[in-house]
Amino acid sequence: MDIVRPSYDWLGRFRFTAGFERLRQVRGATVRDACQVRKVTRVQEQHAVRMLTIPLAHTGKSPRDLTSQDMLDMCRVLSSRRGQRPPGLTLAWDLLRQLGVLPAGTPTLHDAQRRQRPNIPDMVDFYGLSCPDVRNLIIRYVSERAPAIDYITTRQLIWKLAKRFWKDLEEHHPGTTS
Repeated sequence: MDIVRPSYDWLGRFRFTAGFERLRQVRGATVRDACQVRKVTRVQEQHAVRMLTIPLAHTGKSPRDLTSQDMLDMCRVLSSRRGQRPPGLTLAWDLLRQLGVLPAGTPTLHDAQRRQRPNIPDMVDFYGLSCPDVRNLIIRYVSERAPAIDYITTRQLIWKLAKRFWKDLEEHHPGTTS
C-alpha cells in the first residue's frame, strides 16, 4: 500500500526486496540495460538495485524523482552504521547520472560527498560508540568548541576523543559507561 516510510537505518539492516519492479523503467532505459552497457557483474547489479530501492522505500518517490540529496542522505546514515560506504552505492549513483535522473553536471559520488561536510553528531557516530551518555557528552563538548576552531581541528578533536580515547576504552574494557 506504500504507506510506511521506514528509516534508512532500518532499511539498511534488512535485505529489502520489495520495490525492485519499480526500478525496471527509469527515463525510458532499464537499470539492467544500463548495467549491461557498463559490463558489471550480476552481484554488482544487485547491490546497485538495492541502493536504488532503499531511498524509494524511504521517500516514497518514483525512480525519476530521486535526487542526489536523497542518495547522500542514505549514504550518510548507512555509512555511519557500517563505517564504510555500502556496496553498490557508487554504481547506483553512476547509473542515475547515466540514465539522466540526476541532472547533467552532477558530480561523482566521491566529489559530492567531499563537498558535503558531515555534522558533529555524524562524525562522532562514525566511530560507533556504545555508551550513549559518552556519545552525547562528546557531541556537546565539541559543539561548544567548534565555533572557535576550524573544520580540520574539529575532526581531529572528535577523532581523539571518540576513537583514540573512548572507543579504545570500550574495546579494552567492554561495558564501561563512565
